[in-house]
Amino acid sequence: MSDVTLMPVDPTPDEVQYLEDRLYEFNSRATDIADGELLAFFVRDGDRIVAGICGNTWGGTCELRQFWVDESQRHRGLGTKLFEAAEREARLRGCKQIVLMTFSFQAPSFYEMHGFEVIAAIDNHPRGHPKLADAQASRAGLVRSASPVAHDVFIRPARSDEQVMLEALQRRASLSNPGDRDAPLANPDAIELPVEQIVEGCVFVAEHDASSSVLRLSCRVQTEVRR
Repeated sequence: MSDVTLMPVDPTPDEVQYLEDRLYEFNSRATDIADGELLAFFVRDGDRIVAGICGNTWGGTCELRQFWVDESQRHRGLGTKLFEAAEREARLRGCKQIVLMTFSFQAPSFYEMHGFEVIAAIDNHPRGHPKLADAQASRAGLVRSASPVAHDVFIRPARSDEQVMLEALQRRASLSNPGDRDAPLANPDAIELPVEQIVEGCVFVAEHDASSSVLRLSCRVQTEVRR
């Protein structure tokens, strides 16, 4: 079929699902894990969907792919109810972790409040904004991961491309501290880490050695600006 002419098309949902099914078949054969199931909860107002969460479970992991609440239904706790319903179902299916991708302009603080950690950031996706990969593996009710293996820790200056991740860690630390929790809950953007402080060498990170499968950073801001 070397003479095939390829043209871009608008795929139908059935065509996309066909590819998803073929990929799942291959992945199941390659791993000998065939317990994949879709996971979804919806809230309806009559015939109209006003909120929903959708993803899948496979091999001990729950992947959330779509999570949306209509603007008219926000700030009523509906998002939390949907997430907790998905989390309970994932637990019943034996999942040990939940993973998802989100954008910096969506709701990263919501996921931080529910125990997620940013494990990677993709810059300029879309242009001018990072896309964040989040994982949650230690929330109450989910099977906890085994204790991490100790690694050497190195202190180094932060890089400007780590700004989003470091801000997320700062917010998460504040949410974990009852004395600091009210401010970020009232204003998720209250904790900011200006990139100028990073460029000027005022921010340091403690980094596990490169053999660790997940890069974990803890942030310390040097209070005295270098001159």
